[in-house]
This record gives sequence, structure tokens and C-alpha cells, in this order.
Amino acid sequence: MPTSVLLTERYHPFLLEALRRRPDLRVLYLPGPDFSGLSEALSEAHLWVLRGAIPVDEALLSRAPRLQALIRAGSGIEHIQVEALRKRGLPLYTTPHANAAPVAEYVATAVLLLARQFLPAHHALREQDQWNRRAFIGRELASLTIAIIGFGHNGSRTAYMLKQLGARVLAYDKYKAGFGAQGIEEAPLEALWPQ
Repeated sequence: MPTSVLLTERYHPFLLEALRRRPDLRVLYLPGPDFSGLSEALSEAHLWVLRGAIPVDEALLSRAPRLQALIRAGSGIEHIQVEALRKRGLPLYTTPHANAAPVAEYVATAVLLLARQFLPAHHALREQDQWNRRAFIGRELASLTIAIIGFGHNGSRTAYMLKQLGARVLAYDKYKAGFGAQGIEEAPLEALWPQ
């Protein structure tokens, strides 16, 4: 009998095809945002791969009598009642490093676009057919102080990337301390806003 794998939310078609080609797996896929078939799918699932849109609690787990493990495709588990999993003896697997590089790259790109005023310059050139170099000089990253709230996998990777680009980086995390190394300045939350 094949193992039923429930995937909720969207996943890359390559992953879905790779899983569907395996004869030992039966793929149940609910991409959302409407999860109306969730109860039926949970009743059949042996493994559940999820992201962050569905809160997992005791009531939801009670609909999954065959469930053997929960796999969080990402790092945050604040939407999962871990104690409810423990009561049922269900392991929870996460992929804490999976999104760290893409998140850091996205944030670094956004910071560069904002600092260098790329979008207003692009708009002026495209919509108004004007190029005013002086109006859109922007700022170098070395002149910026950037605050990172949360120094987990994503936050730390982002902080180090921005530091390498020359920015001054302050970081706060309510769960950990002692990470103010490699040029990252550890700071209390209230100290981030004035800077």
C-alpha cells in the first residue's frame, strides 16, 4: 500500500511531478487558498507537508488518524501546536535553512532598490520620459543603518549579507542573545527605531 503524502499550499510543479512518479507514494495536493477538502485528505494522509497558512491544533490532528509525521516546508512553527503533536507521538520535521538565502537576497535587493531610488527613477524615465540624475542619486549602503528583528536563519543570513554590502546592521531577537559578532550589532528592540 503506498504512503499517502498530503501537500497543502503551493509547491513547484517539479516537486509534485517527482513525488507522483514514485510508485510507493500517493500524492494528495490541496494548493489552496480554499482548503475545503482538508478533512477528507487528512483522514487518508500518512505524511503531511505544509507551509504556514493552516493552523495545526488538536482538533485538526484528530481528523488525521493515519498521520505518522508532519513536515513543515519552512522554518517557523508558530502556527503548529507542538504539544498536540507530542501527545500523539508525531514527529515534526522542518527545513530551517531552505528559505534563508532567497529571503536574504530578496531583502538585500529591496534595500538596494530603495536606497538607490531605482523605482522612482524607473517611473520617471518610463512614464514621463525624463531622466534627472541629480534627483535620483540615492544613498550608498555604507551610509545606512538597517535593523533586523529576529536573528534566526533568515534574519542572520540577511544581516550578514547586508553587512557584506557595507551597511551598518543592528539586530534584535527576543529568544536569543550573544550573537553580536562579525560586525552585527546586537541591540534591544527599543533602540532600533531611533537609529
